[in-house]
Amino acid sequence: MTKMVCIWWPKAIMMAMLGGELFLAGLSLLVAGLFELGRFVKAHLTQHKPLAPPSDPLKDWQEENHLK
Repeated sequence: MTKMVCIWWPKAIMMAMLGGELFLAGLSLLVAGLFELGRFVKAHLTQHKPLAPPSDPLKDWQEENHLK
């Protein structure tokens, strides 16, 4: 019985470590996927936003410096 426990104990530790590593790898892939999905949705939602009319740099400069 003791010999059997000594054989299986290191294997159990290695399997638990492998399971933990796989869990963390899967979790990091999930977080990265959600991040990329968020970026995609944000880009898609802001794509159809109407653009502001083009400004006149000379007029902006005159307004900033109180010139007419």
